[in-house]
Amino acid sequence: MGPNLTHFGSNTTIAAGMFPNDSAHLARWIADAPALKPGSLMPRMQPPLTDAEIAALVAYLRSLE
Repeated sequence: MGPNLTHFGSNTTIAAGMFPNDSAHLARWIADAPALKPGSLMPRMQPPLTDAEIAALVAYLRSLE
């Protein structure tokens, strides 16, 4: 279960249009979505992801065009 990630990299925004779909915002969203958008259904990762893991996820998601 989760959002449809098809063509995610070609989306211009994330978080229901709150932020641009760029690497910096996407990394912050992956690390702690509720801090950026209170009430977000995306939970904080436990244990937290490393910077390298977040960077790998960002690169993968940005490649989904």
